[in-house]
Amino acid sequence: MAPTRSWKARCTEPRRPLCSFLIPLRLEPFFQQRLQQFGGLAAYLNHLLLHAARLHDLYFIPNVERVTRKYQRPRQQLQRYKARIPGDTWTILRCFSGGHGLTMCHMFVILMRLDQAGELDTTEAAASAVPARVSFLQKIDLADRKTRRKTRITTCRAPPH
Repeated sequence: MAPTRSWKARCTEPRRPLCSFLIPLRLEPFFQQRLQQFGGLAAYLNHLLLHAARLHDLYFIPNVERVTRKYQRPRQQLQRYKARIPGDTWTILRCFSGGHGLTMCHMFVILMRLDQAGELDTTEAAASAVPARVSFLQKIDLADRKTRRKTRITTCRAPPH
């Protein structure tokens, strides 16, 4: 058996990278309303990610079986928004979208559409469960030449305020 190579990196830089989001023009009014309600893009993204595990369990989020990640449909008049997002939040979005075979912008738009449709559970019990660990694994089995992805989200109860 060949030796395995693994590494650990404690990536913390940059702490708040400049990130781009592509929002379809027809969702822009709802998006602007949510930005005002949450006080910015970083807070809204965090809110969406708190509910992502439940939405995943209910099969609301598609699992794209492609080798490459799926982009948003063309000709949607995508509007670019830039924001400084905490590195841990950005990594959660990257793991979650990668596990579903979607680009990060596409995953954000899907979560936003589910929010607009009222699918986010806003009960106190659901809001108190926060992601403790998010992991993403992508592998290929060379025997059958299939790429497999897996996302695991472990939640814990948030400490009382």
